[in-house]
Amino acid sequence: MDALTREECQSIINQDHTWDEVDIVKKSGSHIKFSGADISLWGEHYPNIFKEFVLKYEVGDFCTKHIDNKWSFVNPGYHAHLVWITPLNEGYEGGELYVNDELVEQEVGVPLKYKRTTPHEVTEVTKGTRYSLVSWLFVKDKPRSK
Repeated sequence: MDALTREECQSIINQDHTWDEVDIVKKSGSHIKFSGADISLWGEHYPNIFKEFVLKYEVGDFCTKHIDNKWSFVNPGYHAHLVWITPLNEGYEGGELYVNDELVEQEVGVPLKYKRTTPHEVTEVTKGTRYSLVSWLFVKDKPRSK
């Protein structure tokens, strides 16, 4: 997945998104709170294997440590396997990304890739708004052996 220019990142932020508020506590006890909007950047070229969202973390929003769901309902017969997180802006405070309990320094427009099953979290945003593009790569389910 290629890096995005700062202009491309700003263009994604500026699009007229329909934001859905997410505030859930997963079975694992993880708490996820942000707003998300469907977007199709790479997915428009690969609709069967990509699912993408723009995430908006405003003051007070965060995600405690969790792993991503399989998202099998998005594309039956497939499951999410890899995740890319691409930061779209700077100018906020808090909102640090931790992957496997390690702080990840991110650069605007440069995606970070990891497996769906990798524990990750975003700390609480304390000032400004944090935007990121999250993309999931889906792979075909393996046939179950009898």
